This record gives sequence, C-alpha cells and structure tokens, in this order.
Amino acid sequence: MHFDTACKMVAPNVSTEGSLSRSRWYGWEQLKTSKGGKKNTRKLRVVAPKGCKAGTKYRYKGQARFYVSGPQGKGSAHVYNQNDSEIKCAKR
Repeated sequence: MHFDTACKMVAPNVSTEGSLSRSRWYGWEQLKTSKGGKKNTRKLRVVAPKGCKAGTKYRYKGQARFYVSGPQGKGSAHVYNQNDSEIKCAKR
C-alpha cells in the first residue's frame, strides 16, 4: 500500500503517516504503519508494504494523515479507503 501527497506548489514541509490493516473475524488487525517527510517538495510517497500468504483472502483498509506547512500557513487531511470484497493473495 502506498500513500501519495501531491501539492500544486513546492511546500517547505510535507509529511505523511499511513497505516495498513486487514479484516479478521475479531475486527481490523493493524499490519504496518509508515511515515516520512520531505522539505521543499511538491510530492511525497510513503509505502506500508505487507506480504500475505498465497491463497489467503482478506479485506484491506488504508488510512493516512497528510501535513503541509509553509509561509502561507499549514494544513492537514485524513483519508481512508477499503476494498468491499476480499482480495486473494497470489504466490510471488
């Protein structure tokens, strides 16, 4: 899973924190959290990789918080997405 930040103009400070979870019989299991930051950039990608056993099926959920700051001010956003049906893991 990856989380992308894309700004229209260069921002002095950009940071992102993203987490990946999968659905289990008892609720959501958090698998991986990743974060990163860059200075003087328009784009940032944070990757939260998680392998799975071939043949298993899960629903996945990704959540991220994005932060941007500079002379014009600061801002943040929270995004969330999940797949409605199970994804079957393939052998690599």
